[in-house]
Amino acid sequence: MFWHPTPTSDLYFLNSCADQVTGGFGALFGPQKPVRRLGHNVFQTDGATLVIRQDQPALTAKVLQDKSRRLIYLIDDNIWQVEDDHSLSESYRQKLIDFREATAKPLIDASDHLIVSSTFLKQFVLGHDQVSLMRPTWAKECPQGQHFAYGHKLFNLVHMGTGSHQAGFDLIAPTIEKLITRYDHVTFTYHSNTPLLGALDAHPRVIRRMILRWPYYRRHIGKYPYHLALYPIVDTPLNQGRSINKLLEHPLSGCAGIYSKGWIHDHHVTDHQAGAIVPNDVDDWVAVISGLIENPDRAHQIYRQAVNSFKALNRLDHQRQFWLDHFINRS
Repeated sequence: MFWHPTPTSDLYFLNSCADQVTGGFGALFGPQKPVRRLGHNVFQTDGATLVIRQDQPALTAKVLQDKSRRLIYLIDDNIWQVEDDHSLSESYRQKLIDFREATAKPLIDASDHLIVSSTFLKQFVLGHDQVSLMRPTWAKECPQGQHFAYGHKLFNLVHMGTGSHQAGFDLIAPTIEKLITRYDHVTFTYHSNTPLLGALDAHPRVIRRMILRWPYYRRHIGKYPYHLALYPIVDTPLNQGRSINKLLEHPLSGCAGIYSKGWIHDHHVTDHQAGAIVPNDVDDWVAVISGLIENPDRAHQIYRQAVNSFKALNRLDHQRQFWLDHFINRS
């Protein structure tokens, strides 16, 4: 049986431990490895089952019924405050509520070891016997940054979020409008299946790309480098519970990021001088981004620091050792 790649399983397990997993034709003909893949996000050893976020209901039910193995469950969303997050669409909020009630809560309650993706989420599971924090990792390298040499001729801005990141577009729209008007060589790309910028969507230097399925996204990241990623973080429960993943994706896409002041992870940016932290004010955002558009060498310097930050945060070795100790080699 074959399973399609998923972001959570790749970022939190397979990028560091794929060589330990039997799957595909290997399950029938190849050498047996310590970990068997049972579903898109379910992995099993003789002594434990790992569930990453969610899988098919029938398989989840089977896992919950199996009392012969330890259960390890990884959750990377703030499912505990969904009702309070009015930045989400009604349909997406209901989807998260359904996921929480039908899948996440039963797995959390049954798990022997619970893993969360940010320190913010730990507060909701303080009563659990064993809780660990895990960062996402990528098995890729950042672009060299040669595109900054052409920054005076073409300067590309991007927003890399998808549907759940759209709360910040009230700030992005007027910011982009001012920048596109001021600079003839600036483009802005964002990812959405529906237009989000009103009249700006008709502008020839505003590019809306359809949201890519994960296998294509991970394959193409970094192949079309950008210069700056805009990532305004509105103070919502879902945003505060996010992992550091955008701090990894941005340098993988060839750019440093512009982030909102007060984001739970902004200390990583300031510690490494790997981007800019800006209050959620349009004039402030325009001023900071304009300064980097006019000085692409400075933007390149910040990108190099973002690459150093990526190397410090993207600890494949730490993640692999965690899984070896707590899942793969533990009886």
